[in-house]
Amino acid sequence: MKTTLSFLLALAGLLSISPAVQAQDAPPPRPGPGGGEGGRGEWRERMIKEFDKDGDGKLSEEEQQAARASAEKRMLERFDADKDGKISDEERAKAREAMGGGRGPGGPGGGEGGEGGPRRPLSAEVLKKYDKDADGKLNEEESKALREDRQKEALAKYDADKDGKLSEDERGKMRDDWQKERQAARAAEGKKVETPKAPETPKAPEAPAAPATPTPAPKAGDRMEIEIAPGIKMAFRWCPSGKFMMGSPATEAGHMDNETQHQVTLSNGFWLAETEVTQAQWRAVTSEEPTNF
Repeated sequence: MKTTLSFLLALAGLLSISPAVQAQDAPPPRPGPGGGEGGRGEWRERMIKEFDKDGDGKLSEEEQQAARASAEKRMLERFDADKDGKISDEERAKAREAMGGGRGPGGPGGGEGGEGGPRRPLSAEVLKKYDKDADGKLNEEESKALREDRQKEALAKYDADKDGKLSEDERGKMRDDWQKERQAARAAEGKKVETPKAPETPKAPEAPAAPATPTPAPKAGDRMEIEIAPGIKMAFRWCPSGKFMMGSPATEAGHMDNETQHQVTLSNGFWLAETEVTQAQWRAVTSEEPTNF
């Protein structure tokens, strides 16, 4: 199944390199809001042109892995000064300095924000929680902890089908909410003077509500049907409180030793299912398949 390009765009921004492998040393324009040269739309087109091997206009999981590997390889070639096969914090800082100090979304020392989301300045609460060395910024390890928590929050809020990952529709809902939050924040910042509200017209006193009609108590055998899931119903019968004899007479054909008659008292009435639980009802409540044949 095809997945979004947001992660790869964020990775390319973090590494401050073009998703398409190029020969020149100078970095390409960084993705910026509003599109145009250096905008997200251009980066997306360049990534698809470079890595979309099957030509369907999207990047499959395999194509995304190839894009990530290419980006990481170029990062190592340019900034792995000690040639240990990984980028240290010092090397990453030099990479950011070489690229004009830019940071990708959610990157070390950067603002808050998850995959594809808006960047926000680090709040005092975030620094207090994640800045373990109290240097006023987030290093790689601290940023990783922040990103993991942000991902957990996104799954808890937007993973509607509870499959442990966000589908394209779920990501779209998340991006829409982020956009609304940004627009609301900008509107609040630009709002200088609030227009005074007109005085409210006094409302006429409402008439007192009629007393509720008491619900009659169910009688023995009364039937109740409820919908336990869309299109799946279950019927119940009322069993009132009272006393009855349980068991069978010793003279009854088929009587067993554990069926000694004795009086049973029901202190409270209850609803009993009219029939045995069907397979459809079982699936609706437990989401499990009861059949074994």
